[in-house]
Amino acid sequence: MMPTPPKATAMEGDAVPQPERQARRQDAGDDWGGPYLNLAVFCSEARQDEDGWSFVGVHGGSVSNGAPDSYAEPVLAVTLTGGRRRGAITLDIFATFPDGVRRRVTGPDRLTFDGPAFGHTLAARIRISAHSEGVIWFDVMIDDRLMTRLPFQIQHEIPG
Repeated sequence: MMPTPPKATAMEGDAVPQPERQARRQDAGDDWGGPYLNLAVFCSEARQDEDGWSFVGVHGGSVSNGAPDSYAEPVLAVTLTGGRRRGAITLDIFATFPDGVRRRVTGPDRLTFDGPAFGHTLAARIRISAHSEGVIWFDVMIDDRLMTRLPFQIQHEIPG
């Protein structure tokens, strides 16, 4: 039986205050030694077996529906490799909603790296309320460093 990704709720729970310091941004010329982000995607399903991970229904991150009281439940998958980094790092994922509220989606997760080829894959099913339209930005952070930002668009259909 395939493991099912854990659920994380983006809309429920306490709001996370904005960090007092700005997140450091990974610039193209700024080689910090790792770990490196290999993949960050929304998909319908993530499966792990003896051959590794499979991501089914990879999509750009949007939902269009006619019910503001409904939810989207995509899987957010993140894959990292160690690079020159050895030791532990902290991985966090935050969502910033159209109204400016920022909430922790997953984390903090402590991950340990033991060399360049060693890596981690995390997949979490997230529950996103469709109560308001707009773009929700998901920030993948390693040790307070912004690694990537993924948009998820909520759009209500107009009954016609």
